[in-house]
Amino acid sequence: MKQSVSQSTVTTRSIVTTADIVTRAAAVRRAFATMDLVGPLEAVLRHYVVELAAVCGPRRFKSLASARHALWALLYPRYGSYPEIAALFGVDHTTVMNGVRVARERNLIPGSAAPVERVVVFELEET
Repeated sequence: MKQSVSQSTVTTRSIVTTADIVTRAAAVRRAFATMDLVGPLEAVLRHYVVELAAVCGPRRFKSLASARHALWALLYPRYGSYPEIAALFGVDHTTVMNGVRVARERNLIPGSAAPVERVVVFELEET
């Protein structure tokens, strides 16, 4: 007996071509250039030993994801909009929100100080 699967339950991933990735990488580089963030962009790419096109692609290796999160965290204070950053990288805005949070929590941005949330102060009571 055959079972049919309705079209609404089947999910498909969009196919990302090399041309799409190269176009996206060029747009990201232009965005960083217009905000005078080319130096930090290059520092992140050198730190994680990755290329911008690879960061703009769909792969999820740890080094690529960490670099991607660091770039999103660098862009967010200037852009101030998760949907705009998401459109630039071709991902959902909630993915960018999570990536910025992870970058801050794990201190993924090279050369940045430890986040304040990680500092724990203990007060000793005198007896």
